[in-house]
Amino acid sequence: MKAEEVTPTVQALGTRYLEEYSRAVRSYTDFLATLATSARSGQQTGLADSNEIGRRYADFVSSQAPKVLARLSEANISYYTALTDLGLQTLNGYVDGVLRADCGTAAKTGAEQAAPCASLLFHGTREEKAANAFLVTNHRDEAIDVEFDVADVISDDGGERFKPSAEFTPASCRLPPHSERVVQCALTLASPFKPEQDYRGSIQVVGFPEMAMPFTVQVEAPVKDAAPAKTRAAKSTAKTVASKKRAANKTAPRKGG
Repeated sequence: MKAEEVTPTVQALGTRYLEEYSRAVRSYTDFLATLATSARSGQQTGLADSNEIGRRYADFVSSQAPKVLARLSEANISYYTALTDLGLQTLNGYVDGVLRADCGTAAKTGAEQAAPCASLLFHGTREEKAANAFLVTNHRDEAIDVEFDVADVISDDGGERFKPSAEFTPASCRLPPHSERVVQCALTLASPFKPEQDYRGSIQVVGFPEMAMPFTVQVEAPVKDAAPAKTRAAKSTAKTVASKKRAANKTAPRKGG
């Protein structure tokens, strides 16, 4: 049952209960009214007196109570069976769709263990975008809807924590039963990312089943920051060479005429 169907279903059950209960109350009220009218008029209606009604009530309870209790027991068993099945399905979905799909491994049985999931690596120059991809697999028998988000990243020294800008392609998708989808993720390595610093975080797969994909970010200094230093060094070397040449010209002996 979908979430939007819960409220109308409960309302329909409540309406049905009130209608049936009101019908029973009206029947009982009409019966009492008929008895009162016949008692005042002294007419014989053929209706049972109070003693007869009490006896019939006792017979009804003694005959119907076991049936009601049996149906109640069956309803309880059905309820707990459905609840147990739901719990087992959820657990199997978590194992098959999260622990195993998380690492892109096939479903395993017996004593085999799911392989540990490797962390994604986003490596790039500051102010640019670093991209990587991961695989989402649906091992379930029904389709699932998922979307993607990125959690806060933390620097290796623990001094910084922030939410980076991320783009997912696709941003969300529906996975048919027993299918898989490659998802691209691009992180913008702008401020507050710092060059020569590593960060760790995780990609959140929101939906059912939920999972988290760990990743590492390595940021390099932009090339434009290193270029001026090389230029200044080259200019400094050229000046030194020119200065040495001038000094050599001044100290060299002149040839006689």
